[in-house]
Amino acid sequence: MIKVSVIGLGQMGVNHLINLKKIKKVNLIKIYDKIKKKELEEKFKTKFVNNTNEILDGSDAIIIASPTSTHLKYFLKCSKKIKNIFIEKPLVVNVNDFKKIFNIVKKKKINLKVGYIERFNPTIQTLKKILKRKKIFSLDFVRTNNRKNIIKDTSIIFDVMTHDIDLALYFCGNINNISANGLKKMKRIKFATCTLQHKNHSITRIYSNSESIKKERTLNITTENEYISANLLTREITITKKIKSSNSNKLNLQTNYSEKKIYVSNKNALRDELENFINSCGKKPQYSELKALYTNTLICKKIERQILKK
Repeated sequence: MIKVSVIGLGQMGVNHLINLKKIKKVNLIKIYDKIKKKELEEKFKTKFVNNTNEILDGSDAIIIASPTSTHLKYFLKCSKKIKNIFIEKPLVVNVNDFKKIFNIVKKKKINLKVGYIERFNPTIQTLKKILKRKKIFSLDFVRTNNRKNIIKDTSIIFDVMTHDIDLALYFCGNINNISANGLKKMKRIKFATCTLQHKNHSITRIYSNSESIKKERTLNITTENEYISANLLTREITITKKIKSSNSNKLNLQTNYSEKKIYVSNKNALRDELENFINSCGKKPQYSELKALYTNTLICKKIERQILKK
């Protein structure tokens, strides 16, 4: 059994509690938030502690689901005693803070995971298999939702767009060029678009809006012979493929299209993500994901700067 404690009991923190309770290997022992929420102690039958010093004693792993602005502070405290730490995305929004965390992770051999839940979305998992060894020409992401009253300490770039940048890097690799535009008000970005040119010549276009009345999460992919449309909410994938056919006159070729729909199983992405973290506890830390997230952080920062200076 892995003794797990949770810091931060907002909406995402409670989601973590719900899913941790369903994992057999987990013994949920302590919870903490700067605002006392004793009702959660009763609901989850877990001890609510008054400070982070108490939460570290006896814990094998810590989940940090507090606001982004507190991540560095809690990581520095937890890393003194805890070897297994999970932090909700974004890890930090400052490049120097990221370097500080990464240096401590390597020095102390800490198993650090960051909560990029879309990696565990069953639709994305299915797309990885479909796209294996295929040449991707373009990726088009749309992600809209009304989050203006939920996230207040990070921009839409680090809160929303970062997910799709993460997926773009996974599918098409590193970036050569970035072009971004957006709407800002009082130095706060309301919505944003960006175009990423990858080193392999693929193009990614991302549209993010955190104040939309409609919730949408879609990904459209153009490959050499296919157009793939994926809805990450309904977990439906449509593959449109060219089929060459000919009539009796061999010189008169026609192009037809076939369409195939795939309905992805309704797996719990957050639970899979947490199980992945729990299963990594006690094992040799892997740093490749953190290096990819460092690249993601640099890209997010460049997009922010381009929009804010216009």
